[in-house]
Amino acid sequence: MHWKTLFFSFDGRIGRKQWWMAMLALLLASVTLSFLANPHAWFFDDIARAGPTLAETLLSIAFLIPQTAVCVKRFNDRNWPQILPYSYAFVFLVFALLEHNRIIFVSHTPSQLDIAFVTSLAAIIAVIIIDNGFLRGTVGPNQYGPDPLAQGGPPPTSQANAGSRPL
Repeated sequence: MHWKTLFFSFDGRIGRKQWWMAMLALLLASVTLSFLANPHAWFFDDIARAGPTLAETLLSIAFLIPQTAVCVKRFNDRNWPQILPYSYAFVFLVFALLEHNRIIFVSHTPSQLDIAFVTSLAAIIAVIIIDNGFLRGTVGPNQYGPDPLAQGGPPPTSQANAGSRPL
């Protein structure tokens, strides 16, 4: 699969290995660009507590597009409804906007809203990692396309025909 299709198309299916590789690449790119956008926040607590800069918030929102595209394709492979990855994207978008506008994570002690958002994001991320990263997709074609693990060769022989030999 071409990288543009992997990161920017919301159609088709991908397997676990491709999902892991894509998510690790996005994580690495996100961390690198976040460091470049605001390197002082990585080393000085006072700057980090001031909240994300506009550049950091825009990067978070920009990375949401390829993350969602990759997750949609993986959820397609699992034959789950597409509302799930879009719901995650919406929750993360709300989180990024609330954090940027200093509505959450304002003080040193977490508020109930802070705890609720972090808990919900952690639960969503855990479900996505377990479901997309460790569980096999639908065997054979489904409504979203062919099985990404199919070899493209002839279908496997059944157990009844396994013992017979052609003459």
